[in-house]
Amino acid sequence: MNKEFIICVIIIVLIILGNNITQDYTRNNIQDISTELEKLEEELVVEEINWENAKKHYYEINKKWKDVKNIMSYFIEHDELEKVETDLVGLNSFIDMKEEKEAVAELNRAIFVLKHIEDKNNLNLRNIF
Repeated sequence: MNKEFIICVIIIVLIILGNNITQDYTRNNIQDISTELEKLEEELVVEEINWENAKKHYYEINKKWKDVKNIMSYFIEHDELEKVETDLVGLNSFIDMKEEKEAVAELNRAIFVLKHIEDKNNLNLRNIF
């Protein structure tokens, strides 16, 4: 009886610990990428847009996203990650075409999906029930 109880407690502790690690990783990286996207948005809403700087900033964000996505794909639904990927590809095309309104809309959509991923993966009562 005691041996089974100890094994169950160890398993529960490992599950809670793993959940905390993945939540922290997700929260920190999503906040970093969202912050970078917000900085890119600031570059796109000025009167004279420097499209070359915006393109460089986008590539930095996209590289960071690809690194984060590879790790988060182990514990987050792939559909959610693909939504962000789709929004970032759309953002890239609008930056290439120098369409600031569409680029900002796509950028805000990517930020929304990132925040949705963060909220969805938090351990709270709303997500349990």
